[in-house]
Amino acid sequence: MMPLALLPPFVAGFLWFLGKVAGFIWVVRGLWGDIRASAAGLPRPALWPAHLALPLVIAASPIVVEMKLGQVNLYVFALTLVAQRLLERGRPWPAALLFSVALVKVTPWVLVPWFVLRRQWRMLGALAVVGLGWLAALAAWFGPGRVGSLFRTWIVTAREQKLGLAGVAYFENQSLQGVSARLAARFPALAEPFHGIARWQLVWMAAATLLFAVVLASAWRDGFRPAVPRAEFAFLCLVMFLCSPDSRWAHQMQL
Repeated sequence: MMPLALLPPFVAGFLWFLGKVAGFIWVVRGLWGDIRASAAGLPRPALWPAHLALPLVIAASPIVVEMKLGQVNLYVFALTLVAQRLLERGRPWPAALLFSVALVKVTPWVLVPWFVLRRQWRMLGALAVVGLGWLAALAAWFGPGRVGSLFRTWIVTAREQKLGLAGVAYFENQSLQGVSARLAARFPALAEPFHGIARWQLVWMAAATLLFAVVLASAWRDGFRPAVPRAEFAFLCLVMFLCSPDSRWAHQMQL
């Protein structure tokens, strides 16, 4: 966001929206290419356009709200998708750079343990180097003395405004955290702490562990080979949505 902050607000907003339109077109073209490639040499079914149209119809509200509110979720999804495609081609450095930008949101962090399971050591090493580069950029922009306070402020704000029971339990939040928080609002015992952790948080963590067990089983089945299968990536997009602390309409782009 730093370069955009140097531009006049209208120009920055226009470039932001234009980039999202371009990213959306790229995502749709990529999905269409995947569908055509998977059906290569086979007779086309009568309703073959529905393979592309149906997901976009289901996601129509998230797409419209994302565009209207000018949020970052489309960029996050597109960047994670580009990173996965670059890793398929054996290019961990550009993949790490783009994925590091996607990590401005919390949800893509669920891909990091996947990289471990898939033994993407070059990607993880490149990501660590790129992360140090971003820290240096923050220090150059704000001054070295402010970097630590910026992260502390971010953590405190996230805990107080994003991760508390009241901040998570609203009706539109369809993630596992939202469902668990609403259960705690209905059953007060779930709001009580258990060894320092609220019981409702343990509920969604248990469900998330089962989801990651599916990824573990998939990687184990082929010997944890260093790959980034598209089916696993698609499943992890669902995990991103389900494990998010906040999954209102605009945050459902991963679907």
